[in-house]
Amino acid sequence: MVIQSPTERQMQFLNQHSFTLTGAAALLALGYFLLKDGATGSDWLALGALALGLGIAWWFLSPGPSTLTQGEQIAARIGSGEPVLLEFQSPY
Repeated sequence: MVIQSPTERQMQFLNQHSFTLTGAAALLALGYFLLKDGATGSDWLALGALALGLGIAWWFLSPGPSTLTQGEQIAARIGSGEPVLLEFQSPY
């Protein structure tokens, strides 16, 4: 077990959740500038468009589960004589 300092834990959290935090900051900043003089329909539309765009980007860019989960399946694919692209992903 690796013991991490509080700074390392904070940096790991920021690294793993940077897209979410940046998206939230963008929504807050846009919301502040659009809504500080009163809310209009176009202001809400712009905020909704940004939220929808961030949601779609999250959906497309987040890694999904692997199609091959067993080591035997992977070894059989590699040894079958066909080229294989190995991609190592982390859910963070």
